[in-house]
Amino acid sequence: MRLLLDAGADCDVRLQGIQWGKGYDWETTFFDVTPISYAQMGLMPQVHRADEDIYDNIAWMMKAAGRPMVPLANVPNRYLRPKTK
Repeated sequence: MRLLLDAGADCDVRLQGIQWGKGYDWETTFFDVTPISYAQMGLMPQVHRADEDIYDNIAWMMKAAGRPMVPLANVPNRYLRPKTK
């Protein structure tokens, strides 16, 4: 991803939709997909990605697109992680 961004990949490209897991019980359809919204899809349980990796990727794409990144004080799904002592 970073190699593509460094080469000038456009983070504002939009697809009409993507079907994730077509034919499986967890099939999900996403509409108006951009690279940034696609990265955010990783937060959904059926996509199985680590929240930290997702937000790191989103921050890289936002920077490459010249868009400001909002502070992320409340990371979704954080409450699902076991508490560390």
